[in-house]
Amino acid sequence: MPGERVPEDYIDRLVEFWPEPREQLHFGGWSATYELVEKLNLDKTDDLLDICCGEGGTACWLAKKYRRRVSGIDALERAIVKARECAKNENVEDRTTFKVADIFDLPFQDSSFNVVYGQDPDGLAHQERVEIFRECRRVLRPNRKIGFQHWLPHANTPQEDLEYFEKVTVGTGYPYMTRLCVTDYIEDLKAGGFVNIIVDDLSEMYMNHALKIQKIFHEKDQPIDTWHGMLIELYDKGIKIGVRIIAESK
Repeated sequence: MPGERVPEDYIDRLVEFWPEPREQLHFGGWSATYELVEKLNLDKTDDLLDICCGEGGTACWLAKKYRRRVSGIDALERAIVKARECAKNENVEDRTTFKVADIFDLPFQDSSFNVVYGQDPDGLAHQERVEIFRECRRVLRPNRKIGFQHWLPHANTPQEDLEYFEKVTVGTGYPYMTRLCVTDYIEDLKAGGFVNIIVDDLSEMYMNHALKIQKIFHEKDQPIDTWHGMLIELYDKGIKIGVRIIAESK
């Protein structure tokens, strides 16, 4: 059940207004990465899978700094080419593997990994993500963790604001990105074979990041793009968006 293809120039377009380094194309940049590493003990764990890994910045950093074995998958062939170049430049080719892959059909054997992690993994936003979580569970060893940060509305989001969030997300080119409230993810994680689900509030970090994006658009004398503009609107209303979710495989 593959999702729609993401344009190959997606990263190039995003990075133009991104307030963090190119190798950290997720909200919060390196600070959010360090928090995820701490929460999941990635510095002490081998056999990691980075879903929607982008150009491999985090995976190569983990492999170099902590000498971890890390695999990364992404739907964008251009991103995987860059990730492999990064691994070569950082001299971690022997500890990293990068593959172009469909997140619904991970190219790994059962029980291959100790941790699956992601940083704003857009692939998880697919409305049929139960099947994705089942795939993540399949490649995880028993009693191991999945952890990711994501741009999700919180559980107490009013229905009209949640509908607006999803309408804009769908309207900006991703018709399969629905059921985006954190409660949907909790429900789907359980259906996919995960337990002991913990949700951390990252809304302040996400809001500050969105404001930085808005500032860059202003400095370039351009109107902010529709999706990030929608985030600013909702933050101005007091709506919380942005979480980190950690769960354990059965």
